[in-house]
Amino acid sequence: MNTNRKRETAVCGRQAVRSLGDKRPDAVKRLFFTEEQAPAFGPLCAFLANHQRLYRIAEPAELERLSGSKHHQGVVAMIEDAEAPAVTAAIVAQWAAAGARIILLDKVGDDHNLGSIARSAAFFGYDGLVLCDQAGAAHLSTSAYRVARGGLEHITVYSAASARTVIELCKGQLTSVGADHRGSTDIRNFAWRYSQETASPEAPGKALLLVLGNEEKGLSMDARAACDILVRIRGAGPVESLNVSQTAAIFLYELAPGHRLQGMDQAPGWRGRPEPADRDQLPSPAKPDKPSGRGSPRPVGGHHTRPKPGQTGGPRRGPASRQPPRD
Repeated sequence: MNTNRKRETAVCGRQAVRSLGDKRPDAVKRLFFTEEQAPAFGPLCAFLANHQRLYRIAEPAELERLSGSKHHQGVVAMIEDAEAPAVTAAIVAQWAAAGARIILLDKVGDDHNLGSIARSAAFFGYDGLVLCDQAGAAHLSTSAYRVARGGLEHITVYSAASARTVIELCKGQLTSVGADHRGSTDIRNFAWRYSQETASPEAPGKALLLVLGNEEKGLSMDARAACDILVRIRGAGPVESLNVSQTAAIFLYELAPGHRLQGMDQAPGWRGRPEPADRDQLPSPAKPDKPSGRGSPRPVGGHHTRPKPGQTGGPRRGPASRQPPRD
């Protein structure tokens, strides 16, 4: 009996397996797929053939057994579990020098949330994700890979003993931002201020550590105490907070590199939501011009004319009636 064989994880889902084949084909030890999905994985099959590894057509029932899920989408890749590099002072120094944006999960327990956060992190161009080796913490499971839809192949995953250990290592080198509904600063205010402080060539983007807490309890007491700043999302309804993956998506968007200088709030017609204290200072909306004559304006020639070829139908509107584009 071979006791040295490493544990394996099933990666299922078309996008997850495609990304795995593009970024880390050597990690795939065996590949199974339905006949319908075979054409999509030709390059990966060729790689496996050259390395004398198994790949073959399988029935949906077998794929469900291998992956433990009905949502395999017709393909399952078996990979050996790899140990994530531990966060060290040397790695933190590399983050700081590169102006990296890193996410730290403080006892996030649901693998689906882990996968969703990884997907958002890859979409917004973040560099790394730190998982803490604690009881009940989410790990790189089949569910996490499937929900991430390839996102885990585009960011580096690190490990750490605890969130506080990482935050302490980052002191003075990365700004640690704790996502907390009790925070004193709103995310939009913080994101704008932070982008201004790091925008000039003389002050290149300082590295950032975003800390996200447990689904039920939020940030741990140690992590809250260690963070440089606690930031919240301003809500408008009776619900106290969002799911951690929803919170992550909002924070990652607001803090994405260059967002505040090049993002939606700089697009023509975009009107960001003002803070409550600023609403009374906003100018009143422009009123449409009143017609100068009595009654409704008469159409040209006493009847409605059809537009000529190349012309747009309908009356022309003045500047006062123009509205900003809708989202």
